[in-house]
Amino acid sequence: MEYKLAIGAIFAAIIAFLGGRFAYKKENDEKTTILINSLVGELTHSLQHYHYASTELPRIDDTDESKRELKKRLLWSKFGEFKSSNYFQQYGFLTHEEIKELLQQSFLIRNTDCLIDILLETPDSITQEDLLDLKSKMDDVIYSADHLLKFIVNLNSDYKKAYKVTTD
Repeated sequence: MEYKLAIGAIFAAIIAFLGGRFAYKKENDEKTTILINSLVGELTHSLQHYHYASTELPRIDDTDESKRELKKRLLWSKFGEFKSSNYFQQYGFLTHEEIKELLQQSFLIRNTDCLIDILLETPDSITQEDLLDLKSKMDDVIYSADHLLKFIVNLNSDYKKAYKVTTD
């Protein structure tokens, strides 16, 4: 009789272990999905933001209306913090090169915002060359986001729709 009780206890322990392991894996998979969705969302957002911002930079002329429009477009072109880079240690599905690219994305965005701030400090001295330099910085952010999105889509085709929206 003790033998059957011991087998029953072992069997119950195995079931409890497997149930706990299944629940842990399911919860971990859900957290990973949320994390990846957030990363894909922020990458597509940054790509689209800079695509539109760079195409909407006006040509410079000396009219007050043009200067107001330029200031408005520059203010709207700022992105702010790229929050996904704060969780880089949790993106185990990315290679070290993509992790580096993700961190660089954060720096590129920060530097682009800093350049916009510098331009806004002296709006009357902004040249077309300054705007071309800014556009180049925005293009760097777009390229970086595009590279990371392609990598993620190649890992998981479920994200192809989000990527397709950004490339249309």
